[in-house]
Order: sequence, then C-alpha cells, then structure tokens
Amino acid sequence: MIINIIDGEFMRDKFYYIAGGFLLVLLVGFIYKTDGMRIGPAGYGLVSLVSNVGLNDERIDEIYNLKFAPANSRSQTNAAVYIPTYAAFDDPYFYADLFGAFGAPEETDEYLIFETENGRLYIHKYQGLLVFESDLPQEPAAETELPHDNATEILTVFLEQKFLDAEHTETVINFDASIGAYEVRLLNKLAGLNNYSFPVTAWISANGEVLRLEYYTFKYERFADVKLKTMTQVYRELPVDFPDGVEIDLKSVSLVYFFENSIVQPAYLFEGEVVESEMITGSKFAHLIPAADWR
Repeated sequence: MIINIIDGEFMRDKFYYIAGGFLLVLLVGFIYKTDGMRIGPAGYGLVSLVSNVGLNDERIDEIYNLKFAPANSRSQTNAAVYIPTYAAFDDPYFYADLFGAFGAPEETDEYLIFETENGRLYIHKYQGLLVFESDLPQEPAAETELPHDNATEILTVFLEQKFLDAEHTETVINFDASIGAYEVRLLNKLAGLNNYSFPVTAWISANGEVLRLEYYTFKYERFADVKLKTMTQVYRELPVDFPDGVEIDLKSVSLVYFFENSIVQPAYLFEGEVVESEMITGSKFAHLIPAADWR
C-alpha cells in the first residue's frame, strides 16, 4: 500500500513536471514567433519586441513588462529642446518669378499672394514659408501605390527647378484618402534624430502633379536639456481604446523630434500595423508620445 501511494505521488509529480515543461516551451515559442507587442481592446499583450530585449539575457520580467529601448537610441537618457527661429525671404519676388507669378500680389497682414499660371503662391512676409496651391484638376486615386522613389524624385525635381533646397535624409509617404493624393514629407536630422517638425511637405496626384507644397526654412535654437521619460512611463500613455475587433501590432519605437507648444521637442514614435480588423487589416499605425520628462 505504501509503495502504491509513493508510486502514485511520483507519477502525479512527474505529470506536473512534464505538463509544466510543455507549457514553458509553448510560452517561449510564442514569444519567439511574435513580431511585436499587440495592443487593443483587451489592453497590452503578453510580449514585447524580442529583437530588442532578447531571450538570452534572462530578464524575463522585462519581456512581461513590455520594456524595450528605442531602436536608434538604446542608452540615451536626455535630449535637447529647441525653439524654431524664423527669417523672412530676402527677395520674395525672386521666388514669385520662379513659380511663374504674374501681376501685382494681393497683400494681407502676413502674406503676399501671387497668381500663377496654374495656381497661387503664398509667401509669408516675416517667416521663411512658401505655400503653393495648384488649380490642376484632381486625378482619381491610382489602383497601385505611387512608388516611393518616384514620389520622392517628383518632389525633389520640383524643388530644384525652383532653386529650393531638396536635401533630405528620409522620405515619409502616406496616401491622403480625403483628397485622393499622396502626402510626401522630406525629413532631415536634428541632433542626429529624424525631425518631424516643419518638414518640406507636398501632395502629389496619381499622375505625378504637385497639387500643394509647404516649404519651410526654419532654423532651430537650442533652448534647454531635458531628461527623457523611461519606457515604463511611456507605455502608460499608449492608447488602449480601439473599436471592437481592432488590435495593433507594434513593430518598433524610435526617438524623434516634433513640434508642440511652440517648441521642438523629443518624442517616442511607435509604429506598427493594424490587425484583427476586416476593414483595415494591414494598415500602418503610428503614434507620437512626448518624451521629455519635465518634472
């Protein structure tokens, strides 16, 4: 009888060990196979970006707590804040001629407004800002996406023809369904990070016509140094309220600059894809969270 009890306990313990080991293998496999962190109606998912945390560092608590460093700044704990400075164009009529303007401009408190052959050119009197609006008819949305290289080339050629600076370090392209055109933004670096404040921005039709251009020549004056929020602080600010059935797979986070409250400040840019949705599965997701800890 005693032997039977011991055998029974031994078999039961052996079963628990085997079952526990099997569940552990499943968990590790699930973590390894998951591309990113999923957020949605149910809140945060179980795992984070394994590529940034690693399975071999034995810090499983970091995986559960969804901690991962920005891909472009693993150890950065502070950053500068900048104030944009403005300067008027030395000769606004020079740019008016380049855009084919004719006749005397209409004048407001802030702008000189010129008529051109196929649109209007707004030149700010005090700030380095040009806005061109075309009168060309809108084209139907293209069945296939405008290749990024093509869109970038269309915009850079347009700028160079107007003797405007077309240098950039990255291009961001989105389809604007409200007007059926591609929004193209040319980004440059600020303190080594992508600067999303005041990019050169254009809307390009499906047939490659520039429908609108916003061109800034702002410069940046260093204002202050700030401590960056920890990733734990930032996760608390991620959105978790989405329509039923919509979830987001986060793929990456990076440190960038953006403009808010009259200053250019650091922010964490979360990017990913929309999943679990019949309507918008595969759509891109991007969300900016201010990174400066002002406490």
